[in-house]
Amino acid sequence: MSEITEASNTADTIYRDVMRKIDKLSDDKASLSILRHGAGRTPLEYPSAWGIVLLDMSDEIMSDGDRINYAEYAEYTALTMYAVYMQGSKNVEQHRNQSLGTACGLLSASKSTGESELSGNVKKRFDRLVLADDMDSLSHYLISMIGLLKQNEISLDYGKLAKDLFFWQMPKEKENIVMKWERDFYKTINQFSNKKETENNEE
Repeated sequence: MSEITEASNTADTIYRDVMRKIDKLSDDKASLSILRHGAGRTPLEYPSAWGIVLLDMSDEIMSDGDRINYAEYAEYTALTMYAVYMQGSKNVEQHRNQSLGTACGLLSASKSTGESELSGNVKKRFDRLVLADDMDSLSHYLISMIGLLKQNEISLDYGKLAKDLFFWQMPKEKENIVMKWERDFYKTINQFSNKKETENNEE
């Protein structure tokens, strides 16, 4: 099995893991609260949240060594971000296949008319996110962005986020993930703008 195929298979397992756990967590307020407090912290800094993530984790994902692997860290970060989103959120449904870039693009586009200041704020936060150097800084920027998405009831696919975070940690793949988020961001803004222009022309 090639290295690329193995990584792709691992990413698919990560997706299934995260989606299965989210199904169980959606009504588990106690576990969501613990996970939320783990957001922005490393797994070792908040073992209670880390334990929830490890529970029922697929064997092929769980590390045999003494260090946290990319897959484990991706699941941990995605699930803690899901918990952040769920706090007081009316929108409990995930938007399947909606990437982080698409969700941020929707937020920016929806605020671009009459609220240019907020739209600019979204863009600044998104730029900080894609320029993050490591998982610690990326997690902090994600908390900020997820908070904005929650306020505006824009969800995303947290299984897809976990897959992206898995590849983001790989030096050879990080740039590809960042470019994908940026393409999704601007593609969404362009589509929103074109739709608005069409609607205005029809009036």
